[in-house]
Parts: sequence; structure tokens; C-alpha cells
Amino acid sequence: MACFWLAHAMQVRQRNVIAIACTFLFLSFSTNRAEAAQDVDLRLVTTTIATLLPGQAGWIALNWQGDDHTDVCDFQITATAGGGVTIGYPNGKTYTAPYRDDRLSSSELDYTSFFVTVPANVTSAQVANMDLSYQLCNNGNHNPRTHVSVSGVIPVVPNTGPAFTQVSTATQAITAGTADWVKVNYTGFSPNLTNFSLRVTDAAGATVSYPTEGSTSAKLSQNSTLGVKQTDYASLHVDTTGMKAGTYTMKTLVTYGSPAVTTTGTLSLVVK
Repeated sequence: MACFWLAHAMQVRQRNVIAIACTFLFLSFSTNRAEAAQDVDLRLVTTTIATLLPGQAGWIALNWQGDDHTDVCDFQITATAGGGVTIGYPNGKTYTAPYRDDRLSSSELDYTSFFVTVPANVTSAQVANMDLSYQLCNNGNHNPRTHVSVSGVIPVVPNTGPAFTQVSTATQAITAGTADWVKVNYTGFSPNLTNFSLRVTDAAGATVSYPTEGSTSAKLSQNSTLGVKQTDYASLHVDTTGMKAGTYTMKTLVTYGSPAVTTTGTLSLVVK
């Protein structure tokens, strides 16, 4: 885990909007708590998010809490980031807002969602900026609109492990003399795992075929590319005619990328 938002909000109307204390790269950042305790409209509760990998895309949720005595209305957030990192919002909107509605009542806890996409060539943390926009709900919601800027860091680190891992190590048990479909799951950790396919090079006595008739390999079920921190599966049809109960080791070959990269592996075939 790494700290996400580092700098507290700029003061607007002499009010501190966010109170945060968090650690990032062993450095501590905090607001003036005595001042913040006197007059706070809302607080960012989230202080950490998981570190992202190059090429990764996914949702990030930030939790917010309303002040003990103030309701915040028409609460909207937009965000930008450096390094080509893009930030999107739920339901195709141009901003994000609390999940339940666009307001935070006194002491209410709610979250906002951001869809973050890290380019494949970004390998280090990137600065992000949020613009918070809201009104206070008293006086018939006719208070001046407040805009607050918050700076932070999106933690990105390069992948130092394998490009992908095989999640499935064994098939489900197949009754001897029968056939069944088997799913082999993979999770990606590096970008550009395009044209991902699986082929069995040694079926250990079984007969293996693939979803597309006449094909010599199985493609992923959801997409031809295995995404970063995404799990998908390739299907094999395994026929155990003539085999006895036992555990057999099948040899596999995964191919991906352009130019093609190949990786060998194994899959235990369980026959009951």
C-alpha cells in the first residue's frame, strides 16, 4: 500500500476542507490539526491505495466524511494526473460524486470513484490534482460555490516479477473414460500481453481439443489481451477415454505478444 493524497486542501474562505495525516516513502504529511478542528466542511478518510503497475486500469474509491455540524450539497470532484495517466468517472459523467447522492450530511461517510488508467510506459509515481466543488446546505442551498484544490500522488511501480501467472494448477476431477471442459486461469502483471493463447504440447494420454473447431490453441474467453491485474481463462476439452484414475501432468505452451513470446508450463490432470 502507498499513500495517495499527500497535500491537504488550500484554504478557502478561511476554512480547512480536508484533514489528512499519512505516510509516503517514509515522509509524514499532516494538516494543522488545531486549525482544522475549528472549522472543517468535510474530511478525506482514505489515506492509502494499492500501488498500481504500468498498463493497469481500474477503479479507485476515496472515502469522505461530512462535518459534525455542516451538510455539504452538490458535491462534485474532477481530477487530472501527469504522465499520460487518465482519470474517468462513473456512468460516463464528467465528474464523480458520493455514491448515494451528491451530498454529505453531518458525519455521513460515503465514497467517490475514479477509473484510473496507467499507460504501459509509465513506471513511476505521478502527481494528481483534484478539484472539489460544493455548497453548504443551509440557507436554502444558496451559499456561494466553493472550489478547493487538492494535490496528491498516484503510486506506480514497475513490475519486477513474471509477466503473468497461471492461477489454475490442476483440472477439476474428471471421471475416467469421460470428457469435460477445463478452465485454465491466468492473471497478467505486465502490459502488452496481446494475442494470448494456450496450447497443450503433451496431454499425458488424454485427448485435448479447443473451443474453435480445427484450432491448435485456446484463446482467452473475454479478450485476446490479458490485462494487467486482470484474470481470464482459456478452455480445454479433455477426453480421458482409455485412462485410469490418477493424477497426470500435462505440458502446456502459452504464446503472447508481437513478436511472439512463448512460456512453457504444466497442468495437473485429475482423473477419478
